[in-house]
Amino acid sequence: MSALEPTAPGPPHDDRAERASDQRLADRLRDRAPGATDALVAEHADAVFEFVLMRVGRRREVAEDLTQDTLLTALDSIDRFDGRSSLRTWLCGIAKNKVRASVRARRARSFGDILVAADDDVLEALGRIEEEALPSAVLEREETRAFVGATLASLPESYRHALTERYV
Repeated sequence: MSALEPTAPGPPHDDRAERASDQRLADRLRDRAPGATDALVAEHADAVFEFVLMRVGRRREVAEDLTQDTLLTALDSIDRFDGRSSLRTWLCGIAKNKVRASVRARRARSFGDILVAADDDVLEALGRIEEEALPSAVLEREETRAFVGATLASLPESYRHALTERYV
């Protein structure tokens, strides 16, 4: 059989059965039933890990930490699972928020590193930005460009766009 020939379809997907199974697992987790946490990990950890891994630049250590954090958060907030989506979708929503928080924290650390690396002349000039124009020597420095770039990157897009339109 060639790769272009259609294959036999798999069994039909029964969404109701999946939802019922998710609800049973969520109820067991709420009741802290023996083996419920193991079942959650066995059924969903790999999918959550793959979901996270693709969003963190394939960095395995970061994905492992965020997956673990996602599952712990899910266990702590299982009462909020209402069954409107599949358990896996709900877990991926939590994971997406964990990835976003991780990216924000990484940007803040990068921003702090640039701030620490900037020399006193740059920081002094940036502190006077509202009072007077920056000297061209400060504007031409690599540290200043990196500082401004990091600052702009850490802003929401609407603010970044407004500042770019105003000053560039």
